[in-house]
Amino acid sequence: MPDLKFIVEDASPLLTYSTQWDAGTPNDDKLSLYSESSFMKTQVKDETMTFSFYGTEVGVYGALRFNHGQYTMEVDGVPTAGGLATGKRDPDLFKQQLAVSRGLQVGQHKVVLKNLENAAFLDVDYVTWVTRVGNGTKAMDIITLQADQFEFSRAEDWTEPKVLTPDPSLSSGRATSVQGAIANFTFHSEVRASPFLHYFVSNDMNSFQAGSVIALYGPVGPRASRYALLFFAGGLEEGPQTLELTHAGNLNEEFAIDYANIYLPRREGEFSLQKYGPPFAPRSSLD
Repeated sequence: MPDLKFIVEDASPLLTYSTQWDAGTPNDDKLSLYSESSFMKTQVKDETMTFSFYGTEVGVYGALRFNHGQYTMEVDGVPTAGGLATGKRDPDLFKQQLAVSRGLQVGQHKVVLKNLENAAFLDVDYVTWVTRVGNGTKAMDIITLQADQFEFSRAEDWTEPKVLTPDPSLSSGRATSVQGAIANFTFHSEVRASPFLHYFVSNDMNSFQAGSVIALYGPVGPRASRYALLFFAGGLEEGPQTLELTHAGNLNEEFAIDYANIYLPRREGEFSLQKYGPPFAPRSSLD
């Protein structure tokens, strides 16, 4: 059965930081040594980064530096192998695996990374995890739904975003600054008119089978200057489901979406699915 590996940067909204974390700044002369020249840091005891995912493996990466201290990571309340760890190292090392958990049962898991010392730093550069597509199949297809294939509560509330994909010619992004503005699409299972109509695409309905994975991408950060995975769900059940996105930010703050990738298990004897949209998925890969 196919596995899918995702990588999310420190700024991804999928990562939740407690209150005493700050972004790395250009005042740090080692900033460029971090992935995408960005990281989150804390030097307060008991501060945490939490992350939930559907999959079998997770790893958290950051720096080992002279001013770093002890930390721990738990998955579903169980410390990772080795338990207590230290980030103190001289000379500094970057893009290092701080902790990893492998061989997890396929399903939903919660990660908690915790700083254990005051006045000693812990930082997060990026997080990786492995999810599973389907249940027993060996092949996988990908379908990409552009933002203009979503349904919008009021189309006039959604306009072209300030920042598009790395290749703007491939983008159909939509953005809104209207509080409560909604975008959604609905997908159903088992719509199979013929082997050649494996899946169909419209504004309001798509056909997926059990075990599918969905990943939604768009710009994040100050001035929407970075690109990230905004939403992820795996192990989807058969039957009608709707992904609904609501702008819950402050007035005049922009929320933007670009496209969603759907990763689908292919049943034995079926034809390969046509792939729609841009042939790339930022910071994700097929293994």
